[in-house]
Amino acid sequence: MISRNSVSLTLSLIFSAVIATPAHSSPCNDITIPANPHFDLKKGIEFSDTDAFRVRMNKAVHAATEFCQKHMDVPKPAVVLDIDETILDNRELIRKLMAKQSELKEWDAAAWDKWVSEAKIPEIKPTAGFVRWAHSKGIHVFLITARETDERAGTEANLKNDNIPYDELFLKDPALGETNEDFKSHTRAMLEKKGYTILCNIGDQFSDLYGLHAMDCEKIPNEMYFTK
Repeated sequence: MISRNSVSLTLSLIFSAVIATPAHSSPCNDITIPANPHFDLKKGIEFSDTDAFRVRMNKAVHAATEFCQKHMDVPKPAVVLDIDETILDNRELIRKLMAKQSELKEWDAAAWDKWVSEAKIPEIKPTAGFVRWAHSKGIHVFLITARETDERAGTEANLKNDNIPYDELFLKDPALGETNEDFKSHTRAMLEKKGYTILCNIGDQFSDLYGLHAMDCEKIPNEMYFTK
């Protein structure tokens, strides 16, 4: 879940010893945000190319699919997903930036803006496939991202280019000063007030999932970085 600002706030955290964060499947009231997370960007990138990573990813997506199949008779069934490192894969950009400054202590906002505007970020196949499956079954798909409101055009174009269907896309308004977890939980609460039943909420960050307003949560692996 990268944004031009959120990662810059947490780069100081991601160069210590990496901790294992297994795929998390549980009622969303069981989600907690680690107080002192430690991530290693280089090791996290390397891990993302392993069979162990793919097993954890596929396990989370399978659990989400299975849960939705069992509960599709609820009123206005819906799923919520994050975008970055959940549906779209930013590792190519991260690798390029690390080649310039190996420790990546400062996030390159200009490079990020260019990356988003080009609208060529590749999909993450398991989760993109889940979105297509859910949409084909009549489940409403809502994307809630910490990308900012002025990144809408590039984000929408990228999703269209990758053939990722959705009902509505929610981007963060920096003027409101919300944390990612508050923005996302408030948006889910708003969807519930509109009558949607959020079957499953999927994200790579604990802040994607924290704050209730979903029946089930699936945390997909990301050992590269941590954002609140």
